[in-house]
Amino acid sequence: MAQFLPPMRPREFCRLERELVRRMTMRKKRQLAMGPVQEIKLRLLDEPDAADPEPDGFAGAVARAVVAVSDGGATHGCEMPAGVLSSSR
Repeated sequence: MAQFLPPMRPREFCRLERELVRRMTMRKKRQLAMGPVQEIKLRLLDEPDAADPEPDGFAGAVARAVVAVSDGGATHGCEMPAGVLSSSR
C-alpha cells in the first residue's frame, strides 16, 4: 500500500522553488539566458511565501501574486486578438 506525504506548506514550496530557480541560470538545450523569467518567478513566490496560507488557500495566494506582479491585472497592457472573447463557437 502506498504511503502519502502530508500536504506541503506553501512557504516550504516557495523555498524549494526559489532554490530551483536560482540553480537554473540557463536553458542548456537552447542556450537562452533565463534571467528575466527567473526574476518574474521569484517575484511570484513573494506573495504566497509571505502569506503562508493553508495548502487549500495556495491557489488564491498565487492568484494575488499574479495580480501584484502584473501591476493590477494579468492582461494589463496586452491587446486581445479580435474574436478571442466572443461567445460563439
